[in-house]
Amino acid sequence: MDARDAMPMKPDLLGFSLSWELDYANVLTMLERMGIPIASANRTREHPLPPASIETFLSVCSLLHIQVFGGGPVLTANPEPYAEFFDVILLGDGEGILEDFMQAMQAARGGTGTRQELLISLSQAGVKAY
Repeated sequence: MDARDAMPMKPDLLGFSLSWELDYANVLTMLERMGIPIASANRTREHPLPPASIETFLSVCSLLHIQVFGGGPVLTANPEPYAEFFDVILLGDGEGILEDFMQAMQAARGGTGTRQELLISLSQAGVKAY
């Protein structure tokens, strides 16, 4: 998705790729501007994304509330400092795991939507996630 593209009206999944350590500040700013709680523990189904034009990579699937995921070289190398801001951090090459990730997200769609349930579903699908 390009920065000039309008976001879907009701996306359920929002992804960021961090290539540099300082990219995380932009992620937090974007979440704040969209009205999404910065800490993943504070996100609920009451925090949908408003329509906006935001500089992000976006994918859509149906879960109970928005899931914010991250990936890229920075998060793969050291996910811990950023863990509280993401519901899921994908580890490894996105081309190799994104399809399995999306399938696992769709499989989890009927559950409670908790982070723990999501991580179990991803693990069962063989997706390396933190």
